[in-house]
Amino acid sequence: MSKVQVVWFRDLVRWDIKSNVSLSLQSSHKQVLFEDLLSQAEVEYETLNPNKDYNILGVRSYGLGVYHNRTAKGNTLITKTTKRYQKIQEGNLFWCKVDTKNGAFGVTLTEHIGYYASHNMIQAKINTDKIDLLFLQHLFSCKFFQQFLDSQVTGTTNRQYISFKELLKIKIPLPPLKIQKQIVAKIESIKAQIKALQEEEKRLKDEIEAYIYI
Repeated sequence: MSKVQVVWFRDLVRWDIKSNVSLSLQSSHKQVLFEDLLSQAEVEYETLNPNKDYNILGVRSYGLGVYHNRTAKGNTLITKTTKRYQKIQEGNLFWCKVDTKNGAFGVTLTEHIGYYASHNMIQAKINTDKIDLLFLQHLFSCKFFQQFLDSQVTGTTNRQYISFKELLKIKIPLPPLKIQKQIVAKIESIKAQIKALQEEEKRLKDEIEAYIYI
């Protein structure tokens, strides 16, 4: 029996493959649109000073979040079309508007105040009354959620992205805030234990090396 399914153009809401053939998220928790969790951030800009050092914020794939990309002199950032950079604010979702594949989204925290980003980056204000910042970051690290987001991207192989408007129409599973914080606490506790074990491993290796080679 043929497994081909015929879909008539007249029955499509949107005439593109992405809208009609994509992964779906299944969850026992209520699913909420991103538009209920995110809003346009009121971004501040700073005119680039050629002699000033700027800490530039980047974002890693696979839900690994934001990071210190580099420190750059203002004169290396100024171009014919770029005269200012946006200031990073706490509590925002941060991503590149021209490359969002593989879960390349990050959450900005207090330690990221004082960083800057170009106009290629987007900041959206996160409603922390509804979603925990670290819970959202952990969500982007989930492989299935990354695959789901990748099924929503637009663009070429090297430049795949989700526009802010498209992101707002995506639903995510959202447990109650209390449960979110419990999940985050468990994950952070495990990460702390792993770090402690890694440090203990290094200490023991150093002791063995010193004992053998002295």
